[in-house]
Amino acid sequence: MNIRKYAAIAAVIGCGLLGQAAHAYPQWKPVFQSGKVNGVLTPGAGQTPINFWYDMSVEPVAYSPIYAASGKVYSALATAWNNAVYAQAHPYEEYRSHQATATGPVIVSYDPNAPAGTPKVNITVPTLNATVNTRGHKNGIWADCTLTVSSGPLTITADDLNLATGALVNPVTHSTPTNNTDCSSMSWFPIVGDIASRLATSHASGMFSVTEVDFSNAVQSILPSNIFSGIPSLPAGKFMAGPVDYGAYVTNNLPLLLSGGFDLTLSQENLPAVYGTVTEQRLLLAFKGPAAGFRFNLYETAFYRREWVCDPGVPCQQP
Repeated sequence: MNIRKYAAIAAVIGCGLLGQAAHAYPQWKPVFQSGKVNGVLTPGAGQTPINFWYDMSVEPVAYSPIYAASGKVYSALATAWNNAVYAQAHPYEEYRSHQATATGPVIVSYDPNAPAGTPKVNITVPTLNATVNTRGHKNGIWADCTLTVSSGPLTITADDLNLATGALVNPVTHSTPTNNTDCSSMSWFPIVGDIASRLATSHASGMFSVTEVDFSNAVQSILPSNIFSGIPSLPAGKFMAGPVDYGAYVTNNLPLLLSGGFDLTLSQENLPAVYGTVTEQRLLLAFKGPAAGFRFNLYETAFYRREWVCDPGVPCQQP
């Protein structure tokens, strides 16, 4: 079982080719060739970190549950966002295609000892962006428009966190959505081009409107049930300090460790433009309270070759 199976969805999301998005084939694309993962567990403040390396082609894949959880979070988030965009845009006959992306890390901070009146939970969510391509005409004047919408900085705060279920208590989404419409048609003919752009802009501005509620719906139903699903999976027998198995300790005592507070960062897979090597941190879990200084990092180094990809079912010539 290759670990890329668990990261494949996140890779698609990172490229922004979702749902009814327009194809961009033929083209060169990066394809995973080989790689290695480094797990680093620090058993406490001032303690020597314990390292465990493995090759991604080795069976079994020690960290596959963590990769699966990360991929599930990103795919579910982007799919919900993609569906929300498509639902708003496709009823219009001017709709041609769209792209919807979720980019950036998921950062969860939980402090059960936060001062009264201060949220115990703060979550930074990947930025949600969408591009909608339209083409329409009026009185024989055609215009192409590109509508863009972004969540901007997107965060969720909550009064508390149910560690057994991951459910947020009284969550509130904070975002400042932005919309922009860019129309161009016959720009070489200023008068006609100006008329076309004004007509299209007027129509497009009423066609697509995203509010904070849309962003809230896209994230609050996804993160709580998925964010912790891969953590209790550190491989036993790999993080040893003398007779103590710290990997097993984390797995067996995770609820207790989490109850003191924590900072968690999940990062999606990032691909090179065509080929090359990518080194990145995929997960950071740092505990607070009595377990302060106890932390786990997961790093990945992946090597990609390039592959020529044709539009499905359409032969094409490799350059």
